[in-house]
Amino acid sequence: MIQKLTNLLLISLLLVLFSSCNSNRCEGIDCQNDGICDFGECVCETGFYGDFCETAWIDKFLGFYEGTQDCSSADFVSNFKKRSVTGANFTNFANAGYDLSLNLTSATRLKFEDQLLGMDEYSGTGELKNDTLFIQYTAIKNIGTTTEYIEDCAITYIQF
Repeated sequence: MIQKLTNLLLISLLLVLFSSCNSNRCEGIDCQNDGICDFGECVCETGFYGDFCETAWIDKFLGFYEGTQDCSSADFVSNFKKRSVTGANFTNFANAGYDLSLNLTSATRLKFEDQLLGMDEYSGTGELKNDTLFIQYTAIKNIGTTTEYIEDCAITYIQF
């Protein structure tokens, strides 16, 4: 009799435990921007982040920046403009008067490769920390001329 009572109590306890678990952890969770709920958490598409994939990576990059670089003494202004979810144009890049096309690789990092601006070719990476964008790049200057040379530079952009 005690064995039956113990078994009944154990079965009752297990039923209560299993019935109280929510088998659908994604119920009531609304993942945005094509994010998918997986075990109660949103898995975001490339280009988005946040608890519900509500924020685009590019949003925090957009705006005007004042730049200083170690290859030139002149300060300059550039504008970061959205081209796509993970793509942007950066006006007046490196004070050269041209727009640079770049891609975001995460919510804080960017990359550009083999961008021909005038007679110069640029490749580099960057990282956004708070309102400061740090860019490291290599420029092949005066391509196709007898005065061609390579320049490694860094730019610090402050968003305003």
